[in-house]
Amino acid sequence: MEDKRGAIVAGAILIGLGIALGVMQFVDVNAGGLVLVGLGAAFLVAWALTRIYGFLVPGSILSGLGAGLILESFGVLTGAAVVVGLGAGFIAIWALDSIWSRTLPAHARWWPLIPGGILVLVGLGTGFPAFLQAMQFVWPAILIVVGAWIIWRGLRGSRRTGSPRT
Repeated sequence: MEDKRGAIVAGAILIGLGIALGVMQFVDVNAGGLVLVGLGAAFLVAWALTRIYGFLVPGSILSGLGAGLILESFGVLTGAAVVVGLGAGFIAIWALDSIWSRTLPAHARWWPLIPGGILVLVGLGTGFPAFLQAMQFVWPAILIVVGAWIIWRGLRGSRRTGSPRT
């Protein structure tokens, strides 16, 4: 099976690059972004065929970063599209894994939401100054709610077992 995985990845990468280079002949778009999307798509195809989590991570990140570069070349979220795209790529790792594979333990599956959420919020703050101003008031409320939820879960767990979680 190991030989088949290598062939799948190599073939998918070549197909992704070929599609990206072909599209560049007909569409005036950021070439680097298109190559990144092509490579990301190749890794995502390899992940879809093998369900190996190690293909999902670079596939989502490269696709998100490439999409951000392409959007920025069209003038969408100028100065922020790349950051938002990269953040969306991290969030896509969590979303795709949660929907289809469930390969990791439940407590480890949410890690991409941290860098993804930070990058998306920073990008939106850069692209929309009004968003940044609104977040000044929303952040404290988010932190309070998340903190209360963590305490509630911790207390609820300690009542079930009779001792605090370690």
